[in-house]
Amino acid sequence: MSDEISFERKGKNKLSDDEFTKSLLNENLPDYYAILQVQKNASQDEIKRQFRLLAKKWHPDKKQSNDAEEKMAQINMAYEVLSSPKRRKMYDQHFSEK
Repeated sequence: MSDEISFERKGKNKLSDDEFTKSLLNENLPDYYAILQVQKNASQDEIKRQFRLLAKKWHPDKKQSNDAEEKMAQINMAYEVLSSPKRRKMYDQHFSEK
């Protein structure tokens, strides 16, 4: 089993709370703030605005590159975590313990 976080999910299902909690145990958990290019104290509006900008830029239908699909998956995962106050708090606590 790889230590890397997989950004691929079957269908368009969101990450369950259990899957998210398990992902926090992974040593290679990405910096979702860096992926969305926002500060750690960014507001929900700033996170949403930046997500939309990056989604427009990296959407595979618009960006014809080999890594666009993977980059878009990372952006979606980062937004899914940081847009949820509960998950964002858990994520922040995890990184403060490192």
